Amino acid sequence: MNFLDLLPQISIPPMEATGVDDPTVAKRFADRLKSRLAEMQKELEDDEQLEVVAFLPSGTAIVVDAVGCQSPALLTLKGQEQASGKECAILVH
Repeated sequence: MNFLDLLPQISIPPMEATGVDDPTVAKRFADRLKSRLAEMQKELEDDEQLEVVAFLPSGTAIVVDAVGCQSPALLTLKGQEQASGKECAILVH
C-alpha cells in the first residue's frame, strides 16, 4: 500500500506563475495554506487535534503556530521546537 493513498485527496486550484516580482505570490500561498488548515480543523472529531510540524534539514521538528508572508517570495513560520519548547522563526523561500 502506498502511503500517499492514505492521505485525503484534495483539489487545489492552480496558482499561475507570474514571477517572483509579483507581490502577492507568498501572500496567496499563505492564505491558501491557512484556509486549508481551517478546513481540516473543522473536519476533526472532538477528541482529535490538528498540529502543523515543519522539519529542519537537521531533523529538528518545529511545531508551527503562525504562518505569514514577509515579501513576495518569503514566508515566515513561527513556533517552538517540539523537543525543547524553545521559540523560533523559520524563513521559507
